[in-house]
Amino acid sequence: MPDCHSDPVTGNLYPWALEQAERLWNRHGAEALGFWTWTAGKSNSKGKAAIRLSCILRDNAHWLGGSRHTDLDCLYEEFLGQLQISLIRIHQQGVDRVNEQTGGELNIRLSF
Repeated sequence: MPDCHSDPVTGNLYPWALEQAERLWNRHGAEALGFWTWTAGKSNSKGKAAIRLSCILRDNAHWLGGSRHTDLDCLYEEFLGQLQISLIRIHQQGVDRVNEQTGGELNIRLSF
């Protein structure tokens, strides 16, 4: 069973739950690959960012192997896993290789 990252009453992620994604992004994305560091959106509000990420996870649950009815904690855990795997793969292959495969320049910013 996954850790509890969401409020059962509102159905949204807790603001502190995003700290795990922030650490993961800053360690494997910003430091290792030179991407922009984590931001919680223009207002820098973790509460608003948590609500936005909750909506994004529900709307894109099919990419995470779930549906809109899948538990948000499970979707968040899957998101973190796929984010980490993606960043490690980009680090292994190099940004130039990814640019070559995508036909564009990879410059990523993670913000909700």
